[in-house]
Amino acid sequence: MRKSCFFILQLAACIYSTHVYSADSTHGYVVSIYGHAFKDAYGKCIHTAYYDPDHDTRRDCGNVKEAASAPIAKKAAIETVTMSDAGDVLFNFNAATLTSAGIADLTAFSKKLGAQSDITGVTIDGYTDAIGSSEYNLKLSTSRAVAVKQVFIKNGIPSTIITTHGYGEKDVKVSNDCIKKYGSDDTNLILQLEAKLKDKNYKSRAGKIVKETKQLEQKLNSLQSKRNDLIKCTAPDRRVVFTIEHNRQIEESTDNSVESASTEIASPPINSDQE
Repeated sequence: MRKSCFFILQLAACIYSTHVYSADSTHGYVVSIYGHAFKDAYGKCIHTAYYDPDHDTRRDCGNVKEAASAPIAKKAAIETVTMSDAGDVLFNFNAATLTSAGIADLTAFSKKLGAQSDITGVTIDGYTDAIGSSEYNLKLSTSRAVAVKQVFIKNGIPSTIITTHGYGEKDVKVSNDCIKKYGSDDTNLILQLEAKLKDKNYKSRAGKIVKETKQLEQKLNSLQSKRNDLIKCTAPDRRVVFTIEHNRQIEESTDNSVESASTEIASPPINSDQE
């Protein structure tokens, strides 16, 4: 009698499972008609003959790998500072020697940088206006960037983190319009007139010489005035650009961009006798 009852119970269970559960051949699991995985007494999902452990996964069976969240990229904090002749004149005309105002400004700036312990790199880029030849301006801008570097080193910025470049008249913003307005540089002609006026022949007080002298002086004054206006107009293009990289890192998702802040240091008006 007991054996008969046990057989009947087994048969009922088989009939029940036939109606409630089915083999999911696509995913290799035995599932209910409601789509739930059938588990054994130990809580493990029942596999079918089609089960492939490399491809068959179910979240309710605990073998679904969660997608890794996108890594949070880091971006360096970068600051850009520009000093130009639109403020204090940094360099003596046509030279890479700094003016007293330029030395003062750069000394104060480099000391400010030296007080920031998180700075990992400083790039010094020199630029000129478009007055003169491109080749000469390129050399001049390079020499000026190196001169600025020396001031930085003198004030405690390690030379190992400083990089210099000279770009000459690249990326001028106002020079072309200024040249259209005031003409090209007349330095050579001005020098010729100055030399001529110093000639001993013009020391004479004879009427003809006096008249010619006045004419030369008037022409010289006109050229010098126009040249001074040209130099003043092109002042923003004569600049030094500092790119300061900080060790401070900011979280940003998936891209490699940098945080940047741009500052242009303004100072009193330019002197007319500087490039």
